[in-house]
Amino acid sequence: MPGMDGLQLQSRLQASGHCVPTIFFTAFPKEIAKARAKVAGALAFLEKPFDGDTMAKILRRTLDRERA
Repeated sequence: MPGMDGLQLQSRLQASGHCVPTIFFTAFPKEIAKARAKVAGALAFLEKPFDGDTMAKILRRTLDRERA
């Protein structure tokens, strides 16, 4: 994303009071970024490439959580 990374976007959304389910996708996995995202409430942190079954599982789990 031009201008900010996913962690910055997650932080801005939270600071503005938006409770958005967050799933990170990255081609450049770093353990510190994964840890920061999870601590801030990310539901998943997927490393590219990942398969469609993994994506479907994460999306189902997220939607089920939001419905509950």
